[in-house]
Amino acid sequence: MKFLVIHLARAEPRNPIVEQLRELVPGEMGVVDAIDAHELSQSEIALITSGPNRFPPYPFRLRASEVACFLSHRKAWRMIAESEELGAMVLEDDVVLDMPAFAKALSLVKQHAGEDSFVRFPYKNREKPRMRLAQEGETCIFEPNICGLGTQAQYVGRNAAIRLLAATERFDRPVDTTRQQTWITGQVNHTIWPSGVSEVSGDIGGSTIGQRKSLTDKLYREIARPAYRLALWAAIQSKAR
Repeated sequence: MKFLVIHLARAEPRNPIVEQLRELVPGEMGVVDAIDAHELSQSEIALITSGPNRFPPYPFRLRASEVACFLSHRKAWRMIAESEELGAMVLEDDVVLDMPAFAKALSLVKQHAGEDSFVRFPYKNREKPRMRLAQEGETCIFEPNICGLGTQAQYVGRNAAIRLLAATERFDRPVDTTRQQTWITGQVNHTIWPSGVSEVSGDIGGSTIGQRKSLTDKLYREIARPAYRLALWAAIQSKAR
């Protein structure tokens, strides 16, 4: 299986992690040059994020870094869609692997995932299973009630990549939140746990997406975030009927 690591060239503190991943992953590894938010103009961002807002409306303005992150994942998806492989693992450059646990998870994915699959390898166990796909010992692939957030590590099948690309030529929210809208993407999400994946962005200068927020912005987010989650849950329940 091929591994694609999304890496921003100027994020030099992450270079050792990329090299460590190169030594550890059990397969060929390629580096996907991440889109740099500093190189995106406001007109480019407006064009990419224009169009009708999908329900539930996303309550926050997309930051340039979030747009760049989304475009970087689309870049990886395109590489998978245009390859002859059934799929590939996509990792971000702040990922650390616990190889015994990761090897078990990857083995189960290889047995049960294919061209149509999208399987998250989360670093925290926050999702509740709706339906189990496969299990060996404690390691389980399941379809969650609501797909969790975070894009640190995932298996993306070739057909899944094609679907995601077609559904996200324009977008109005971050990549992980968009992926929760399965009625838009047409892509079923699965999760594997334990995944053997952790992330160390806090130890290497923090996320390349985050930025300082004003007190007003923080207060607004504290109110808007749970309201959005409730609306999203209601939308998912209505689509599941």
